[in-house]
Amino acid sequence: MQQCQEFEMFTGTNTWYQIPNSKYVYTDGIKWLLNQIYPDNLEKQKWFLNTCTYYNDFHNPFNCIKLIFDKKDNQKRIEITDGDNHIIAKIVPDFELDDGEYKIFVYNFCIMAASEY
Repeated sequence: MQQCQEFEMFTGTNTWYQIPNSKYVYTDGIKWLLNQIYPDNLEKQKWFLNTCTYYNDFHNPFNCIKLIFDKKDNQKRIEITDGDNHIIAKIVPDFELDDGEYKIFVYNFCIMAASEY
C-alpha cells in the first residue's frame, strides 16, 4: 500500500514532460509512476503512456485509468473508462505494484495522477 499512498501525495507538478512525437504531456506524479513500474526501460514507459492516451480523443476528452492490484485476490489489471465509469478497455499489465487502486486522469492532452487534477 505504500506505493499507492506515495502516488496519491502528488498534488501538482513542477515540470511538464512531453511525450516524444505527441501533443500529450505528463506530470511529476506520472513520471514517478513510470519509474516504479518500468525503471530504466524507456520503451515500456512509452508503451504505457501510449496506452493511456490511445482512447482519448475529441469524442471522449476525459479518461480515467485505474491500475488495480490486489495480491490476496490475485487481481492485477488496467481499466480505462470514460468520465461516466463506462469501461472502454481492460488490460493485464506486465508489471507489479503494491496493492491498491492507482487512478490516472487523461484530460486536455495531459496525463496526471488523479490527485494532481
